[in-house]
Amino acid sequence: MTRAGFEYILDKHASTASKEQSSITKKRVTPHVLRHSCAMHILQATGDVRKVSLWLGHASMQSTEIYLRADPTEKLDALAMEYHRCSNGASSRCPTS
Repeated sequence: MTRAGFEYILDKHASTASKEQSSITKKRVTPHVLRHSCAMHILQATGDVRKVSLWLGHASMQSTEIYLRADPTEKLDALAMEYHRCSNGASSRCPTS
């Protein structure tokens, strides 16, 4: 199957799905978005970037490391830690109230 053929089928199914779920109409549904979403779910489920790398078929781990930087869970954890430091007065980077 060609990339264009896959995009055509995906567009057709996204269009059909948007009739049942109108919020899909406002979202980008592309092969890249599906690939990225699946990779993020694998990362969140396993916590193992090597499994993500194998699934994506990356030649090096450096190509896969971008998913670590994009993981919203890690960002939320970092924000929660910073909030905890601020509430205890332990960080000089906290905004003044």
